[in-house]
Amino acid sequence: MFQAQQAIFIYCVSPVHMGAGTAIGLIDNPIQRERHTEYPMIAGSGLKGAVRHHFWTQLDDNGRKDKGNLLNRLFGPETDASEFAGAVSFGDAQLVAFPVRCVKGAFVYATSSTALARAMRTLNVTGT
Repeated sequence: MFQAQQAIFIYCVSPVHMGAGTAIGLIDNPIQRERHTEYPMIAGSGLKGAVRHHFWTQLDDNGRKDKGNLLNRLFGPETDASEFAGAVSFGDAQLVAFPVRCVKGAFVYATSSTALARAMRTLNVTGT
């Protein structure tokens, strides 16, 4: 299937909201949560779309006539996903630490033994 795997850490420098798009009411996009833990998460498909969009904006339109073809080979086709698979795949992003207000200073990062253990298992699986 895939020849290599790599765990990455995402550090958000501004507020991030990946909505689930399932609620009806005042908030139409509640925060995506894992079903079994209710921890906030970002679905791999959302990460893949964001990275694809970033690559699209960074590639020079004039210098690369095969820009769309390159993106399709990397991430898979946008319209007919059953046509072929892309060369890269993204898993779900899991929360490791969360900024909370602090009496001394602006904020601190809070975590839990569960979140750290999950991160360690992921790192062990990927060999990172």
